Amino acid sequence: MAQVTDASAQFQAQLPVARMMSFGQMLEGERAYVMPSVQRPFEWEESQVSLLLNDLDGALSAGYPFYFLGHIVAVPRADGAMEVVDGQQRLATISILIAYVRDRVQSNAPALADALQDRILTARGFARLTLRRRDARFFQSRVQTPGNCLVMARTLPKKNEATIPVETDAQELIWQAARTIHARLERYAGDRLAQFARFLLDHAVVGFITAPHRSAAAILFRGMNDRGRDLSPADLMKLETIEQAGLPDAALDEAVRSWEDCEDTLGRRRFADLLELLPLIITGKALRHRSSLSEWKDTLFSSIDPETLLTQTLPQLGEITRQLLNGEVSGYFKSVHSALGRDVERWVRCLLLLQDREWWAAAVYAFWRHGDDPQYLHAFFKRLDRLAFACFLEGADADVWERRIGGVIRQGDEPASLFSNFGAFVLDARDVSKLINRMSEPFKRESWRRRAVAFRADAALGGQAYLNAAQLTLEHIAPSKHGKKWEAEGWSAADTSRSAHLLGNFALLTEPQNQQASGKLFFEKRAIYFETPGAPVQALTKDVERYKTWTPTDVRARTELLAAALLQEWDLLSVNPER
Repeated sequence: MAQVTDASAQFQAQLPVARMMSFGQMLEGERAYVMPSVQRPFEWEESQVSLLLNDLDGALSAGYPFYFLGHIVAVPRADGAMEVVDGQQRLATISILIAYVRDRVQSNAPALADALQDRILTARGFARLTLRRRDARFFQSRVQTPGNCLVMARTLPKKNEATIPVETDAQELIWQAARTIHARLERYAGDRLAQFARFLLDHAVVGFITAPHRSAAAILFRGMNDRGRDLSPADLMKLETIEQAGLPDAALDEAVRSWEDCEDTLGRRRFADLLELLPLIITGKALRHRSSLSEWKDTLFSSIDPETLLTQTLPQLGEITRQLLNGEVSGYFKSVHSALGRDVERWVRCLLLLQDREWWAAAVYAFWRHGDDPQYLHAFFKRLDRLAFACFLEGADADVWERRIGGVIRQGDEPASLFSNFGAFVLDARDVSKLINRMSEPFKRESWRRRAVAFRADAALGGQAYLNAAQLTLEHIAPSKHGKKWEAEGWSAADTSRSAHLLGNFALLTEPQNQQASGKLFFEKRAIYFETPGAPVQALTKDVERYKTWTPTDVRARTELLAAALLQEWDLLSVNPER
């Protein structure tokens, strides 16, 4: 019983603590909030500030007992401040709003002005809200210093001002927020303005969530709606990395800029994927729990120091990822190796049709560690393409896909000549048997699955449809829905169900061709496939030309031929599958 109690206590200690509280309660006592240096800047524009003002004003006018303004998530720091994970935009905007009212009522209601200033600075003179270092001094001067917010609200920002110039987009938006507040509240008389301020402090409430550590904050963030540009799990990873590195200020600024450049280049989602995959790329170890920030940190930093990751490795991996996800691999192959480069480009372009990211952990690793060895890259990607599509086609065990990729990475420093003989790349007879069976079955699931196998079959026939994947669509030669026209051609409803989604029933057409072919019989489609002016015939479609009729038997026979072409491409024809 004691063990159960101890486990329960440990579990409770890991849980976030949530409280409903007013903004006034959040900004009392010695409570202070800090935006870490990696936090995104203030980004609210006029429309968002106006919406907040409209909400508050409407709730006050309607006599609401309270108005809910969402959640704020924070993590306690060793110095007693709270590190804001989610809620910067609202906290900053409301601080500007409080400062504006403070300055407006200073002459007529000094007691209220002092009470409002107590929500801006603590009794010991510390800022309640500290923005990221680049904007903190500006915010302190223009918002937190009495008198200055009203001046800012009544003037235009001056980028060449000598004292506290506007140096960043965030600072200009802070200035604009003050002007938006002034435009809305300028008409309020003293009593109405005081009433508005008291409603804001006492009746505007938030769900204030204290996470015990950043890993818990990351889990919370994943489970909550993304309301904008607050800290994401990727930002928390950045914060951990920068703190672990302990860089001096100048180096820190450069590292943060490099990080942000990489994120801007890749895009927010792809960059977050790269960060999550870093332990796999660098150590070959898949995380047991992807949402665990502590596991991410412990696994990664056991193999690389944070400063090296920030200043050298991450920029390299970011550029490799950009090239890879754009199919740009020719730079790794000199002209003498152009044939190898064309093969690798084909495999990479086909891999990009798969909706998973583990394969590109291995691909990034290969270019990072062996980008100067074309022979190695050729051997590596030949086998990665086979393994990835085998897992996609449910030949190899997809449940251990991430672990196999980890094995591929750990095996990656072996000579290329050994890849086919042992290790994570190998597909055994049982895998090949499952692969053959899957390629003989209908692809009725998501359309991207059908597209991926169709484009890969086209490449196996020597085609390059992957170069124009965005302009091509998948055509079912015999329609996927049974109809009277095809029934008259001998197709029963059962034939349609069994054969329409088989690999052998697929062609690749342009969108206009696909629309033109819709509802047509086979002899009519042939003319569209092969006689449309200006429309190149893809290899997978060209393969249909030798058929004069289109029956379920033809579809099954073509399916077997296309499966054999893929097996030959993957060097699996010699593997004896289990029967």
